[in-house]
Amino acid sequence: MAETAKSRYEMMKRKRDPYLRRARDCAALTIPALMPPEGHNEFAVLPEPYQGLGARATVSLASRLMVAMYPPGKPSFKLDVPPEARIMSGQMAVTSEVEQGLVMSEKLIQSEIERKQWRRSTNLALQYLLVTGNSLEFIQPDNSIRIFRLDQYCVSRDMNGVLKEIITEEYLSPESLPEEAQGMVKADDFSQNRIPLYTHIKWSKKAKFEVYQEINGKMVPGSKGEYETLPYNALRYTSVIGEDYGRGKVEEHLPDLRCIDALSKALIDGAAMASRNVTMIRPNAAG
Repeated sequence: MAETAKSRYEMMKRKRDPYLRRARDCAALTIPALMPPEGHNEFAVLPEPYQGLGARATVSLASRLMVAMYPPGKPSFKLDVPPEARIMSGQMAVTSEVEQGLVMSEKLIQSEIERKQWRRSTNLALQYLLVTGNSLEFIQPDNSIRIFRLDQYCVSRDMNGVLKEIITEEYLSPESLPEEAQGMVKADDFSQNRIPLYTHIKWSKKAKFEVYQEINGKMVPGSKGEYETLPYNALRYTSVIGEDYGRGKVEEHLPDLRCIDALSKALIDGAAMASRNVTMIRPNAAG
């Protein structure tokens, strides 16, 4: 029996679980919405830390990194002719026409970045990297960026850290599926109003990434294809040799945050007990 994307995803989840547990611990002390507890839905209440230092530090550091990556009023990159191309052409100096074309290209790309609101998606990815250590970016066909958090995807890398396999898990409404995929939906999916869609990307012997999507153990018609340039970018804050996932900045300071949170709780409880005022009257006191 051929292995399905769902069964492969369940197998890869076992290797991801330790990183996911640490990510939830880090998020609980900083910004719980970045990595909610297991089983959380839109009706559940997120845990609230007893201090706001972790959240303020995360937002501040993400904002500083954001300004470094996308400086206001300036292009975030510079195009140039590589030395190899200059040597092959026999001209080491760049002509004014080529230089002007590169400047125009920079402006066009920068305007597209602003139009597709890459700053908002990048800021969210930076917060995920600082807190959970991992984030998956997907450049959609319209050049907008979609972010996957750690509990929505699994990855596999070789010993050099090169990406070899990605599986994403997302839940969609059965009514939102295209007509060719409506026949793959079961009656239970309509009652639950959600259906899992798995996207499996794997490096092949053709030196390309093969991709297909799966619903209820069946391949979605027309979803199979190949990527010469992978639109997915599996980011890690810090990489450890031999590990598929990264570790965040918050994990490095997790003992300090736990200590501050515990002391803040003790301070709040102590203040509440100290402010308690109980008025009592002696039974034999004169009226």
